[in-house]
Amino acid sequence: MRVAVAPVTLFAVSVVAMLACSCGGLNDARYAGWAVYEDREDGYRLFAPPGWSVSDDRRAGMRGSRFYPSEGFAHNELGFIYFIAFVGDLEGQAMPPAEVEQTLRSLINHEWQQIEMTSGSGELAGREATMLDLAGVLQYDGRRLQGRAAALQRDGKLFLFLAAAPQRTFDSLRETFELIYASVRLPE
Repeated sequence: MRVAVAPVTLFAVSVVAMLACSCGGLNDARYAGWAVYEDREDGYRLFAPPGWSVSDDRRAGMRGSRFYPSEGFAHNELGFIYFIAFVGDLEGQAMPPAEVEQTLRSLINHEWQQIEMTSGSGELAGREATMLDLAGVLQYDGRRLQGRAAALQRDGKLFLFLAAAPQRTFDSLRETFELIYASVRLPE
């Protein structure tokens, strides 16, 4: 099974609202001030931390949005701290885990080299998901990168979410990344 290459269309992600302390059932003060992002094309929603921006990110036939901090980190690390949401249309039956891993590799191989992945299972948005821990080297300068991805297949689509940062910064962002993952909601 392969992900279908969709024609390039404007990817509509919009800021819906700023959160006070709750939205969509997440009654947790840790989300105070976070922005709600809703993808109108594929219907998923997630929360992004204060001071993070979003941009369109299309790769390897998948639609995506890249969320990243615009301040608070060393200038030379800002471009490599991100949370990306990718969605691709599936052709045929569900993808086996090995193909999900290969799809992720094809999405990041323009930045990452020497990619190591460990696959497991977990949960995303209340559903069973393939979880992938990643390590690699930034091809531009040899900096070590670390990441965590979650992949879920639903209604003929592959939803793939990736949190990544330089290895030395990843642990300091772990709680932020976990909160973003916990906020993900998929269409009903």
